[in-house]
Amino acid sequence: FRLVILAILSLLSLLTIYPAPTSTLWLVSVIASEYSIFFAGLTFITLLSGFFSSCCVIFGTVIGLITLFLFLTPIIRAHFIAQQLPSNLKQAFNHINKNIVLNDKLSTTEPFTISKLFQSTRKIPYQTFTYVTYDDITLKLDYYPSAITGKRPCVLVIHGGSWISGSRKQLPELNSHLARIGYHVVAINYRLAP
Repeated sequence: FRLVILAILSLLSLLTIYPAPTSTLWLVSVIASEYSIFFAGLTFITLLSGFFSSCCVIFGTVIGLITLFLFLTPIIRAHFIAQQLPSNLKQAFNHINKNIVLNDKLSTTEPFTISKLFQSTRKIPYQTFTYVTYDDITLKLDYYPSAITGKRPCVLVIHGGSWISGSRKQLPELNSHLARIGYHVVAINYRLAP
């Protein structure tokens, strides 16, 4: 039983490093990458459960250790990307006006840390507006006002879902975070494919 679970987790972990060949597997790969810490924990627990049985222990343990490493690669890659991010952003956007949300005490100087995976974001209250009505559907938007007064930039958040699913309610943490650090945020719905 342990070997079967580790084999399934191993196949799932491959989607964190290889591109998915189909759209369905792409959705699975997004889940595997975004929740890799959960799957790494599940792999670790499964690994620990096998030290007391005798059937295929070494083979299962090797598969489990490789799987555990593969599930941790998105977190490792995020750490290395975060190390380069400030210099890459400075190089890419050096020509832009520097008075945009600089020295903001609400934002952080550390783009990624493992502890942030377990933190929640304080939700900002928002207002819902209808921005267009068709015969078959009414499209709405959620407006998150900036927590900082004055003229502030606005971010338009368009949800994912490959034109077949999704909602403006998908990213409330991101919307609240952006509003908290000084952006007006508009999260919209759009017409989905039939």
